Amino acid sequence: MASLVNYKGLQVVESPSGDGGQALTDDFMTLGDRAPNVSDSDPGSTDDDSKGYFAGSMWLNKTSQTLWMCVDATVTAAVWKSVYRRTTTNLELIPDETDGSVSISGGLSSIGLDAGFSVSNPDQSAQIKNFWFPRNGDLKGGWWIQF
Repeated sequence: MASLVNYKGLQVVESPSGDGGQALTDDFMTLGDRAPNVSDSDPGSTDDDSKGYFAGSMWLNKTSQTLWMCVDATVTAAVWKSVYRRTTTNLELIPDETDGSVSISGGLSSIGLDAGFSVSNPDQSAQIKNFWFPRNGDLKGGWWIQF
């Protein structure tokens, strides 16, 4: 009888027999590789290819609620970029460290009773193409403004 072993939180067959068993084990291991590593800390430069990380690997710091993505897994020189941070009430996109910008391609939609929009740095410009104002808090009626 085959025995199961833990692989990144999944139970996989240690020594599968036959092509079908090997295919299932390989699939589960690939799934485990694609799931974020969950830790109490941020990733570092030594969280690299030698530890099984690759460009595209994800890492979740469960203490700060920050999701990271590996962009270069070179041994002892891995590069991880923060993607977003979850707070009690917000999902914060983390800006590019070179110019402080956050780019959203393809547009941004929001539905809610709060029709506010703000720019945290008033010295920077913002472009709004359209905006939805709910009428009397009723999402069934309101106005779109095209800019």
